[in-house]
Amino acid sequence: MMHALVFHLCCLFLICRITYQTEYSCDSKAPCGCSQFPVVANARIVNGENAGRNTLSWAVSIKIHKNGGSYRCGGTIIDELYIMTAAHCVESIRNPSDISVYAGSLDVYDGVARSASEIHLHPYYDEVRHRNDIALLKLDRALDLSSNDLAKICLPSAVATS
Repeated sequence: MMHALVFHLCCLFLICRITYQTEYSCDSKAPCGCSQFPVVANARIVNGENAGRNTLSWAVSIKIHKNGGSYRCGGTIIDELYIMTAAHCVESIRNPSDISVYAGSLDVYDGVARSASEIHLHPYYDEVRHRNDIALLKLDRALDLSSNDLAKICLPSAVATS
């Protein structure tokens, strides 16, 4: 009886493990959205796992210097000069050079460093309700997307909405 229970629990564990694990892979010749290596990830955000080197090459760390301190946000490479991030991260920043972007590394203090030269908040960003919570940062210098450590993310095509 005990062996049957253990067997069933092991089977249930394996089924759950297989079910919630996803491998993201794509054609390495694609113009966007591909990292050097496929990503195998659990389908969860909380209690997830560390990213492997060159698996999320479009992810960047953004360090915002403000009032003698600093805080961090994440971002995504859109192209050589633009990073997408949350508007609430940068809404109060008046000087774009107070923003440092680190790309191509698993360490938030490492990688290719750039400063922002412009900040563009969504024109309908609502800071109270956090609607349209999106911003673009223009970098002071272009990123080299031919590097294995960097890639841009694919954006959805423009579609008409009513």
